[in-house]
Amino acid sequence: MTGTGPATTFVALQQRNRAGLLLLNNVIYTAWGSFCDNPPYAGWIIGYNENDFSSTVALFNTDPNGPTNDPTDPLSGSGNGVWQSGNGPATDANNNIYISTGNGPFDSLNQSGFPANGDFGDSVLKLTAIGGLSVSDFFTPSNQLSDRNVDKDLGSGGPMVLDIVDTSGITHHLLSQAGKDSNLYLLDRNNLGRFHSSNQIYQELDGVLPSGVWSSPAYFNGSIYQGCGPLGGSGPLLQLQFDFTIPSGPLLKPTPTSSTRTQFDYPGATPTISSNGTTNGIVWAYEQNNGQAILHAYDATNLQTELFNSGSIGSIGGAVKFAVPTVCNGKVFVGTSNSIAAFGNLAGKSHHK
Repeated sequence: MTGTGPATTFVALQQRNRAGLLLLNNVIYTAWGSFCDNPPYAGWIIGYNENDFSSTVALFNTDPNGPTNDPTDPLSGSGNGVWQSGNGPATDANNNIYISTGNGPFDSLNQSGFPANGDFGDSVLKLTAIGGLSVSDFFTPSNQLSDRNVDKDLGSGGPMVLDIVDTSGITHHLLSQAGKDSNLYLLDRNNLGRFHSSNQIYQELDGVLPSGVWSSPAYFNGSIYQGCGPLGGSGPLLQLQFDFTIPSGPLLKPTPTSSTRTQFDYPGATPTISSNGTTNGIVWAYEQNNGQAILHAYDATNLQTELFNSGSIGSIGGAVKFAVPTVCNGKVFVGTSNSIAAFGNLAGKSHHK
């Protein structure tokens, strides 16, 4: 990869593959960040042909020219990792790929309104996968520099693609992003907002996610479900509901519609939804509780209503961070430090193995 930054050659000892995988058009995309911000490192997206892993078909660096002579830069030009608390890149129906990056260099803008040297710290990137990977649009918060200086990664959470249909039948192509700064950013995928002195985006809810997030959201029936669980603290799982009565387009209500009584310790919960179409929605959430894994189930219409708590039937195993419940064929699977617990509904009762 060409560039003058300290991490333009991929070195496995310096790069951590924490983000999940994306399979798109026969290409498996891997995303890379750092080992606890230990320089030199950059954010990398590497794509492999799914039929031949020895063939690299896409390569992208989020920090190819980070300056190494800046005395105010504690990472010496490193940064912009893609880690997303374990969540993988997102994609839309047009095969665009979306990632969020962590702390690091962000350049002055060129005449096209893009970072002059291709360094995208604390940003949401829209990548076009044609002949490789390239940035077609981006969003960077107006306070990127101040957030970077106090380690408030935008990319501590993963992006979620949303197609929201309003009451007149118009589809709004949106994207939800949240990070350590406690704000929720709702972006227009056709115009992400780029970088301006004030954020010019579809919607911004400042401070709605107390102490920030280290997780990714889920969506069901007009609501976003987002976990909070700050480093060294705890927070609830929140339901943020769209208001469809607004003629200009659906907006999220400024305050959560409901929240769990459970306070999830760091890193909070990345929820999973199961339902029968648009009915009987259940929000599944994984909790780390004094080193033990606990699976919760909540009524999707009101998170105050807990339907199931695996703690009531005993231990299912040791907890691991960034774990996500997986729903498949009427069962819910949960990974622990030493097992996989499978939950199903037998004769109207929940059971696990």
